Amino acid sequence: MARVQAVMLALTDTLRQRERTEDALEWSAIYESEEKDARIKEEQQESRLAWTVAGFVGVLLVISGCFTVAIARKKREISLKNDTLTANLNEMTDFRKAFFRKLEEVIALQKQVKQLSSRLPVEEKQKPKQIPVQNQ
Repeated sequence: MARVQAVMLALTDTLRQRERTEDALEWSAIYESEEKDARIKEEQQESRLAWTVAGFVGVLLVISGCFTVAIARKKREISLKNDTLTANLNEMTDFRKAFFRKLEEVIALQKQVKQLSSRLPVEEKQKPKQIPVQNQ
């Protein structure tokens, strides 16, 4: 009987040892599963963050592209206006120069008329001036 009890104790110890091993393996599997789940969740969060950052950068690139296009168009518009104004100013300057040349010619002609009229006899100076009309 002692021998049976010893065998029974040995079997009981072996069963308990197997149960503990199985429990340890089960707990280890649960721990690894939870660890993997935590890693998966962390990777998903990192992935969401990366997509969020990529989306934000994309939106910034689109907005900056729109601003760049708007600025380029405005710059071209201003450049065209400046060219037009410059051409108008050059034209006005040319007209002004021509006007002053003609004015100088008129003043020179007036001086000539005074000189010529001073040489005329007194009788002709008193006559009313008649300007011949030319038909064109």
